[in-house]
Amino acid sequence: MIKLIFLSFLWISGQPIDEALSVAQSREAMLCKEWKVRFFETAGVKEYPDAAEENDRFIFYANYTMQMIEAGEGQDCLWEYNRAKEQLIVTDRVSKEKRIMKVAVLTKDELVLQMTDADGSSSTVHLVPVK
Repeated sequence: MIKLIFLSFLWISGQPIDEALSVAQSREAMLCKEWKVRFFETAGVKEYPDAAEENDRFIFYANYTMQMIEAGEGQDCLWEYNRAKEQLIVTDRVSKEKRIMKVAVLTKDELVLQMTDADGSSSTVHLVPVK
């Protein structure tokens, strides 16, 4: 139903539907690469990865699977991007635990994700592509 409303709005506005869908899909395509942590930010304080974290990665694949590598341990996950809310939803394939992150910045050179933990504290992770 939401897609039908969205497509109707685009038709009324005169914007080509293919162009609008292409823009949305290109945001998802920008995610599909290997990202490494540049720094974390909590309460305005930047923390740079230590030796154990410098190989942490988020690897997004076009088939909506991903690998999260933290401290040398890999997690198999599924991902989806909610365009309307600018949210990235990551689901662990084993535990089924979901993480919802706000996509604050997404360009070909930078990914910034804002997260709120279960205790209500928020943090931001700044990522750059692995070259």
